[in-house]
Amino acid sequence: MQLVDIQDEEKSVIVQGYVFDKEVRDLRSGRKLLILKITDYSSSIVVKKFSRDDGDEAQFDGLNEGDWIKVRGSVQEDNFMRDLVLNAYDINQVSVASRQDTAPEDEKRVELHLHTTMSTMDATNPISDYVKQAKKMGS
Repeated sequence: MQLVDIQDEEKSVIVQGYVFDKEVRDLRSGRKLLILKITDYSSSIVVKKFSRDDGDEAQFDGLNEGDWIKVRGSVQEDNFMRDLVLNAYDINQVSVASRQDTAPEDEKRVELHLHTTMSTMDATNPISDYVKQAKKMGS
């Protein structure tokens, strides 16, 4: 299911998305709470999962920003966030093919306009992120 299609509480959904934020909180009960923010580029959602054992905590450590994951769970209104949250039953890492430049060599064209964190305009990425992306694209 695409994230943009989630408009209300759902008993069971399976979504795939890119992790752009990760937080692990230690709870007073001794358990841990994993909070992920994911996007499938149609929309975004917060994913929460409580640890049940050391295996869950090891999985939490193995997930990182920049990973693609597939999540199965229920969507419910969260009292703390005051928004819909995906409460995960299962989280699995998946591999997603990166975008490829398929234009013929003599027809390639690149325009790049950006604002770095040194700009007076709003910017969220350091210049190193843009350099890495340009390198991936073959520049």
